[in-house]
Amino acid sequence: ADCVVRFGQADQQRGGALPVLFVFGSQASLGGGVSEAAAAIAAAVKGEEDKGNGGPPRSLMLLCDLPCQDAAEPLAAALESTLGAAWQILVTKPRLEARAGEDAPPLWHDWRWGELSIASGWWSTLGPLTTAAAAMPGRLKVCGREVQVASSRKSGAPEYLRGRELPTDCSVVYVGPRGSALERRILLRHGSQRAVWRLELDAGK
Repeated sequence: ADCVVRFGQADQQRGGALPVLFVFGSQASLGGGVSEAAAAIAAAVKGEEDKGNGGPPRSLMLLCDLPCQDAAEPLAAALESTLGAAWQILVTKPRLEARAGEDAPPLWHDWRWGELSIASGWWSTLGPLTTAAAAMPGRLKVCGREVQVASSRKSGAPEYLRGRELPTDCSVVYVGPRGSALERRILLRHGSQRAVWRLELDAGK
């Protein structure tokens, strides 16, 4: 075989040397129900205030399954309008593989210190202290997706969270089908630390 084609839900994990093509089915969109979905999410999130746990979270992350990714930005914009400026809305985005001709400098990823540009590589012969000083913390990833600040898209220069942990006051809204591999992963990793809600597009809830 020269390639593996995977139809249906998948967590996009692969092993071995063969390339894998993931084919996802169509999902119902939010359509005109963006405002209604944002209002329902806002009510659930603000309900944390009534539990007497020191107040509700002040940041909210949207994690969309791949077939639902096109709903992320309109939903984030609606949540910004509904929740107000006091809330930070985060959106996760799959990282696209680099393509030839793109204006993206190659990076060296070091698990200890973060990312370093290898366009010049001036730090490579100067020892670990210089390497640590030149490094920038890598972009935060949740379930393999980079975390972007939704409001930064208006400036044309996307801002990504960096580091290894989500803010402690951050809750998660998963957008996708019930029981998917992505939902299981986010619940396993973050379900014991923060509130996680599910928005099913086809069910509208």
